[in-house]
Amino acid sequence: METVIVWFRRDLRLHDNAAWTAAAKTGKPVVPVYIHSEDEENVPQQDSPCGWWLHHALEDLASNLAKDGISLALLKGNPVDCFKNLLKEFNVTGVYWNRCFEPSQVDKEKAVSDLLSRLGIPANESNSSLMVEPEKILNNQGKPFKVYTAFARAWSSRPMAAPSKGIRPSSGGKVPGGMNLETLGLLSGRDGGTSRLSEYYKPTRAGALSALESFLSGPISSYNRDRDIPAIDGTSRLSPYLHWGQIGPREIYAKVARQPVSTGSKKFISELAWREFAYYILHHFPHTVESPFRPEFEKFPWSGAGPQLEAWKAGKTGFPLVDAGMRQLSETGYVHNRVRMLVASFLVKHLMISWRTGAEYFMRRLIDADLANNTLGWQWVAGCGVDAAPYFRIFNPVLQGKKFDKKAEYIRRHVPELQHVPDSYVHEPWTMPDAVQKQAKCVIGTDYPEPVCGLMEGRIRALSAWKSFNEPQQQNWSLNL
Repeated sequence: METVIVWFRRDLRLHDNAAWTAAAKTGKPVVPVYIHSEDEENVPQQDSPCGWWLHHALEDLASNLAKDGISLALLKGNPVDCFKNLLKEFNVTGVYWNRCFEPSQVDKEKAVSDLLSRLGIPANESNSSLMVEPEKILNNQGKPFKVYTAFARAWSSRPMAAPSKGIRPSSGGKVPGGMNLETLGLLSGRDGGTSRLSEYYKPTRAGALSALESFLSGPISSYNRDRDIPAIDGTSRLSPYLHWGQIGPREIYAKVARQPVSTGSKKFISELAWREFAYYILHHFPHTVESPFRPEFEKFPWSGAGPQLEAWKAGKTGFPLVDAGMRQLSETGYVHNRVRMLVASFLVKHLMISWRTGAEYFMRRLIDADLANNTLGWQWVAGCGVDAAPYFRIFNPVLQGKKFDKKAEYIRRHVPELQHVPDSYVHEPWTMPDAVQKQAKCVIGTDYPEPVCGLMEGRIRALSAWKSFNEPQQQNWSLNL
């Protein structure tokens, strides 16, 4: 019996899945497979938040396929080796997949495509991860854009494809040697920081649709303003669903386009464009996974990682908004975007620890660990990326707290030691007189840590490093955000 194979990866859905639709349209029985390969840049680690999500996303995909009598084959190993075995078991007349854009995934696609070509089996590649594929947006010189605003103008001028509806194919049968979900090893049964994630997330296709509808029913209208306030639920929280492809950008774009036009909806569309820009840069400049886009930053005098790094990871820096963000990360696998920028800036500017260290830690701890977005974000903050904020732009954690968490609701939610600290001191608890510390049950150095560095000290050290690194360039260093 002739069959076709669909290779699932970052597209764990059946609706608006170009590869799945193309395979179903052949009219031939379909064998869906997921291959867990552990030699990728962002493979989820055992018991990591992203691994927890993938486990349940695969479980949900398998359940949705089973409703149509189709079994999802779970395999582990090198994709080429897995396909060699699959081709021995089935009379395969075509293999279908959606493109991924991480460098290791691109290499795997080419290796599988070369194998199929040698065997005379058509390889059918589609796109369901992005609105516009990276090769289709270039400047007038035929080169990639390096500035977001120029990219966004070109991106928004492109026709946006509507989402496609799912088609139900027939089953091609079970794959001999397929694994069960537990043997993929994404969960070990130990508490690796994932025990409470089910309290915050529903990592299913239905969860993705529910999150989108909740966002469109209210928060989107004021998204431009509320997205900066960490204490309120003003963002879409769609990022992990997008990363694993439980919902696609075309679906989101189409539904937003049907909403009344508002400043909030326009801003949200611009954030979809930013996500596309992250993948665009990763595709055209894959070396940025390991190296700064601006090569001169290879020689930047980053400090070594010591106790200050551990304090940052634990949310015990002594700066309340920084600590709240890092504790939110530890508890939920998520950091609010405004706070995400702040904790990153604090690490690379005040502590002068390399962006690579921060990016690697985020990839291990984030529920929405996405290589493209994470890399672009960290290099943007560090000033070494494409269209990045200049290095001398240094976020002040006290001023950021007073501006975006005025009543310290977010801080107190994640840093309970500060629960009874008066509003006048909560953003700078080390300034409390001894009597106030005792009354608030928050003795600095005992109940809550002293700052790991002085604000001005850290700022001057960062600017001095920048000056010595970039002496010829005169900049305005008075910027205090």
